[in-house]
Amino acid sequence: MIAEVLILRLKVFLLGILLAFLPCSLPLIPILTGILVQQHRGYRAALIALVFVLGMALVYAVMGLAVAQLGYSFQRWFQSPVFISIFSILFILFALNLFGAFQLSLPQGMLQRLDQWQQKQKGGTLIGAGLMGVIAALIVGPCMSAPLAGALLYVSHLDQAALGGLYLFLLGLGMGIPLLIASVFGAKYLPK
Repeated sequence: MIAEVLILRLKVFLLGILLAFLPCSLPLIPILTGILVQQHRGYRAALIALVFVLGMALVYAVMGLAVAQLGYSFQRWFQSPVFISIFSILFILFALNLFGAFQLSLPQGMLQRLDQWQQKQKGGTLIGAGLMGVIAALIVGPCMSAPLAGALLYVSHLDQAALGGLYLFLLGLGMGIPLLIASVFGAKYLPK
């Protein structure tokens, strides 16, 4: 029984590593490494990258906790005709946006404030790395929506919210391992 649980946790962690090599996330590793560690090397670079990865993994853990807590009611809610209709309309609107029928963007004032906030951030700090990890998990999430949805569906069947959070935390840690390797050793150890 204990061996099965450990094997499952290892599989979730390895799935996270595989997700880091998706075509939409692998090119981000050298970019993020350059932004995160900047002029830092060795211990400091590893610490900054670890804080980034932990911030990212915590977002996934919160998702796992929430979905595992909601459980089957979460599934019933998403299967209601009202909810399906709302999401169908949203998907149609987003498709029309992608086809160029209209342009969706944040309000100009909000974009300016976000840009000013981003300009004030110092690269290579632990707090900045943690915030970037949280934001990266939210931004890269759509790229990994299918595997993430599968993981969340699995977690929704668990009776323990903490276990759901742990599984998604391990998934997030796995996704951050290539970034951690690239930050400490350089991108030479990652596949091209």
